[in-house]
Amino acid sequence: MTSRDAPPHDLDAEDAVLGAAIMKGSSVDDARELIGPQDFYRPANSELFHTILSMRDAGDPIDAVTLSAELSRIGALERVGGTTRLVSLMSGAPAWGKASVQKYARIVEGHSVRRKLLGVALEIRQLAEIDSGVGPGEALESAAELIAGIDMAGIALPSDVWQLDEFLARPNKDRAKWVVPGLLRARWRVLVVAAEGVGKTTLFRQIGIMAAQGEHPLSGVSIPPARVLIVDLENPEDSIDDVCAPILVEARHAAGDRYDGERAWLWHREQGIDLRSRVSRSEFETVLAHTRPDLVCIGPLYKSYRVGGRENDELAGGEVMHVLDDLRVRYGFALLMEHHAPKGAGGARREMMPYGSSLWLRWPEIGLAMAVDEGDPTSVKLGRFRGDRLPNSWPAHLTRSKPLPWSGVWADGTLRDPDARSREHDSRAVRPEWDEDELF
Repeated sequence: MTSRDAPPHDLDAEDAVLGAAIMKGSSVDDARELIGPQDFYRPANSELFHTILSMRDAGDPIDAVTLSAELSRIGALERVGGTTRLVSLMSGAPAWGKASVQKYARIVEGHSVRRKLLGVALEIRQLAEIDSGVGPGEALESAAELIAGIDMAGIALPSDVWQLDEFLARPNKDRAKWVVPGLLRARWRVLVVAAEGVGKTTLFRQIGIMAAQGEHPLSGVSIPPARVLIVDLENPEDSIDDVCAPILVEARHAAGDRYDGERAWLWHREQGIDLRSRVSRSEFETVLAHTRPDLVCIGPLYKSYRVGGRENDELAGGEVMHVLDDLRVRYGFALLMEHHAPKGAGGARREMMPYGSSLWLRWPEIGLAMAVDEGDPTSVKLGRFRGDRLPNSWPAHLTRSKPLPWSGVWADGTLRDPDARSREHDSRAVRPEWDEDELF
């Protein structure tokens, strides 16, 4: 019960938890799954629960006599109300079953969270004041951090905790869907590395534009359309016009009446962004919230953040990966990224590895390396700078073609369902099937 003049609390629920804990040792474990001493409103109750937990952890029996003796030893018996209070708690204890104990523990936890929210609300209000000296972007991020810092572990089990059997037996519809069949599933990270002028930026634009209109970008097969956001951090407007316009013409032709311009978006920030800064992160999230993409094509990565004079690429790269991981998981999009390969020392041949932080080597699910095919100037090899983590069907080569700039060439002659081989080897496995409109 709570008065309007006091912070949220329920002393009857606190007493019920304490009484059950004294009466039955296992009730202590049931309650501590949800709450700790800090969740009690009355300081005496907090101290009493802390003492009960300490005795339980030490393997000591808990009853009115042993608890009274321990409280006397640490000089806390009178502070918690004396022996009379312990007897009163025991006499008023509810049923000792786990469900009953946790019912009252959840009430205690709920009021604890509300009290914390009130404290955070006061801090957010101070941040929002015009004379606070804090900019709007920084205030928003600080407010989010304050709210995220509230411990709500006792309210409910996190949704991403599974029994392993249940996880593996989940329905096919719960498996991440193909955004571009064979190439990208939702939340996948694919990083493409190449030297300048090889055509990776053109490849990205082709993938984004065609996928948005329901055409497989490298095979020409009809696929379910995707919402796409292309984030260009380097190229001038003329470059975008010259490359995207003819691809868009082909997309319109292929889609016909199915064409929908609302599915394809471009964020053109020629000077780059800095995802390590609050302002750029807020801008990026605003764009994501508006466009709601299934696929984000972003590049080049080196222009998505800044590295200070006394910093190193490992620190900077790690921070950017954290930002991108957080956004792709929360918004559920596949992430296709382009990055440069570093120039070789003294004119040496380039090694097809990501520029900068070594973390880029092991971060993506698929790490692609585009390199000119010395035996065929109209073709590039699509190799790997790291082993694939997941089954996929990226082509082995890309050839320059018409009307689209690139066409895929697969080692086995055609685009395949990457899950088919797993199904052939284990008929018991729960594997997704292609939708009818995803036929290759």
